[in-house]
Amino acid sequence: MTLDVVVIDDDGATATTTAGIEVIAVNDPPVAGDTAYTINEDEVLTFSAEQLLANSTDVEGEVFLDSVSYSGTDGVLRDNGDGTFEFSPNQNFNGDVSLDVVVVDSDGVKDSATANIDVLPINDPPLAGFTSYTMDQNGTITITSEQLLANSSDVEGDVTIETVSYTGSFGSLTDNDDGTYTFEPAGDFAGNLLIDVTVVDEDGESASTKAGIEVIPAAPEPVDPGEPEEPEGPGNREPGEETQEHPPEEEENEAPEADVVNYTMEEDGSLTFTEADLLAHASDPDGDDLSLMVDNYYGDDGVFSHNGDGTFTFSPNENFSGNLSINYAVDDGEFISESQINIVVTEVNDPPVAGSTSYTVQEDHSITISNEQLLANASDIEGEVAVDDVSYSGNDGVLVDNGDGTYTFSPNENFSGNVNLDVTVVDEDDATVQTTANIDVIEVNDPPIAGDTAYTVNEDEVLVFTAEQLLAQASDIEGEVAVDSVVYTGTDGILTDNGDGTYSFAPNQNFNGEVSLDVVVVDEAVRLHKPTPILMYCQSMMHLLPVLMHIRSTKMALLLSAKSSFLLALVM
Repeated sequence: MTLDVVVIDDDGATATTTAGIEVIAVNDPPVAGDTAYTINEDEVLTFSAEQLLANSTDVEGEVFLDSVSYSGTDGVLRDNGDGTFEFSPNQNFNGDVSLDVVVVDSDGVKDSATANIDVLPINDPPLAGFTSYTMDQNGTITITSEQLLANSSDVEGDVTIETVSYTGSFGSLTDNDDGTYTFEPAGDFAGNLLIDVTVVDEDGESASTKAGIEVIPAAPEPVDPGEPEEPEGPGNREPGEETQEHPPEEEENEAPEADVVNYTMEEDGSLTFTEADLLAHASDPDGDDLSLMVDNYYGDDGVFSHNGDGTFTFSPNENFSGNLSINYAVDDGEFISESQINIVVTEVNDPPVAGSTSYTVQEDHSITISNEQLLANASDIEGEVAVDDVSYSGNDGVLVDNGDGTYTFSPNENFSGNVNLDVTVVDEDDATVQTTANIDVIEVNDPPIAGDTAYTVNEDEVLVFTAEQLLAQASDIEGEVAVDSVVYTGTDGILTDNGDGTYSFAPNQNFNGEVSLDVVVVDEAVRLHKPTPILMYCQSMMHLLPVLMHIRSTKMALLLSAKSSFLLALVM
């Protein structure tokens, strides 16, 4: 910005000049925008840093992801270490989850946003559990819907009876249309039978189970103690009497036997077994064919599935280890024998989770980082984590292990940019995982170097010189330098800015000696509108032969910040 200035003396004579105002840029913070995602219940969401930054901007340049964290208890956030992240909601959780996101611009200024994850509910099928009842021979039994549902449940709501049926020949089942069912055995039947039961949840999804009924035989009637009957035999038959053979008595059926079935599996795995596996642990003394009934699992340490193809699968909750049991029974058509399936889930060490960390330091400064800082985003579900190793394989600085749980990184002189340290995290069982510690070395403008120049001109001649000549001894490590101003405050001549990058100095008539011009050199920080311009002063010495005369000068620079008032600096 240039102001036109008119100067007038006591005699009314005027002269025009200009006053330059440099408006210096001040970094604007980035704007962090929220993002939103949707995932189904019991699924894992994977998202990238680019997705998290989709609604974030910075008016001066790019924005970067500084950190992502989750402080809630409805799931687990994992940093994959490759620019992507995973969120795993807890089993059967649905609802809203908010992640805390911090973005940073190239100048290290940060802003916060949220990433909202909407976990949509997905209907889980109901669990239909086996129930059993006893009744007397030649009687009836009435069972209610509540009794049939005693071992059934649904994680999202209520379950009801959809159907109850019996297709066997040992009796008849009647639906009383009032939520109860009556079974009446046929004739003198005594033994065990199964009723088919289907339960349904609030979303119409159903599951099947059985209800066992044991019909207990009535006690035999007492025998009348009268005259004992003589046994038939050849000696007791009348001559000519026909003999009658009695068929052998039918052997009484014996109940089947079911052994305890033991399985061992590792934490975070799954166990699948078949009907044949379970029946291999059962037998029947009479050689009868056996049918199998497997109960549901009513604990909260995992999910037990009837796969519908003759197989069963148990999947423990993440990181669960311990013992659990599931009931099963075998039926020979008359008797039911119950036993159980024991599952031992053995503990397996989970590796630690190591999240990356980020730091900033100014160019030409050192930063010291502690183990606690490096472990800020690291954890282990079974215990504590520690730093196993920190190393740097690049050539932009030097990393020193201070031997006291801290590390110091010193960037090379004038280096700016990103540096990644390799960090190894170890848990109590010596399992390790790799992550990084990012150090953003923020550029700090180095001042230009302004060197003096010298010229010679004869008395009564005019010296013309260029900006390039004035800059011959000036330099800047980050880039180019330019002439900001050339001023002469003495009285031994006149300095003229020709407006084309050249300047003319005309000494007074007959003057000879030395004249000093004040030259201000500026680096690219001003011309690129960076927030910290550096101005350097030097002198251009003119030697006008033959008399030497030294002129001292006062230099003045006027700068204007974009977000401050005028700053007037007087440099002597």
